Amino acid sequence: MYRNEALPGQRQTLVRLRQKIRRSSQKIIGRYPIAMVFTLFVYNLWWSFRHITGRSTTEINALVSEFDTGEACDYIERNFAAYKLAAGTARFSGRMLEIGPGGSAGVALLALAAGCEAVDLVDRFVVVADDQRMSAVYEELARRHAVDRFRTGTKWDKHSISGISWFEGCSAESYLSRQAREAPGRYSLIASTAVLQDLYDPLAALRDMVTCLDTGGKMIHAVDVRDQGFFSHHNHELTWLTIPSFLWPALTRASGAPNRVLLHRYDALLKELKQKGVIEYSIFVTSIVGSPHLKIRQLFAEIEDSVWEPALREIEKIRPQFTREFLEVPPKLLAVNSFVIVVRKAV
Repeated sequence: MYRNEALPGQRQTLVRLRQKIRRSSQKIIGRYPIAMVFTLFVYNLWWSFRHITGRSTTEINALVSEFDTGEACDYIERNFAAYKLAAGTARFSGRMLEIGPGGSAGVALLALAAGCEAVDLVDRFVVVADDQRMSAVYEELARRHAVDRFRTGTKWDKHSISGISWFEGCSAESYLSRQAREAPGRYSLIASTAVLQDLYDPLAALRDMVTCLDTGGKMIHAVDVRDQGFFSHHNHELTWLTIPSFLWPALTRASGAPNRVLLHRYDALLKELKQKGVIEYSIFVTSIVGSPHLKIRQLFAEIEDSVWEPALREIEKIRPQFTREFLEVPPKLLAVNSFVIVVRKAV
């Protein structure tokens, strides 16, 4: 296990400093796509070595490194409210799986309060966060939502919450593959926020998630398929689609950077499963190229031409430079930056 000998306050200061340095460097290097490709390659090699040596730890936890306690709780509440909206209910039952919680049991706590019997949390990375600040977040959630009954220790700690099980240092793909074989139908709800775009193989994971869902169970995934600012700070926001497809995994696979699985591939898989009578699904678009946030989430077919036009013009500016994989994709599908997948298992 990775050890950091700094005191909690000092450690958090170091984390923030490293984040500032990384973001500043990213903005500078991002001016030059070739330099960014080299940087991503080296960073991915570094993470590959960490995984091989069993050091899948990270201290990057936005809840406590970027938000104060109130903001962190607001963020957790917004995420859970989005799950309730997508699921069409304020009450849940059965067992929930959250993928990529980022070291926070906040959403899981609210799910327990909303009726879930248990929540499993799976994350490829082991997040080493400031325990005192995370405890303050749980304390504030308890004040807002009366969830004290789930605390099993003398103080709030992510490992001392009744009904919550952690599976850190375990990829979603390996966990889901095992559950699909050993315990199909285990979950009534599977959810994630801004995680699928960082998985090794999100399509294989989705197939296994469907197997892991009980009949009538639901999946809700908010997916953000932008480049996380690697190339887009100083270049066209779709510059990353010009990088050859054979090279992309070597830049991103181990580090958790975007996998470039875009909307059209999710839709093709879900359509296949729907045609087999296994699921019903909807995909709601939440942002497109040039429009970071649509006024309301909309089904793809419901978006008016006037909304598409600026995005399509932007795509045409760079489309000739795309790697072959994306030259064959309809422009509107490439224009979608983020979306929400809602699935209900039919059988």
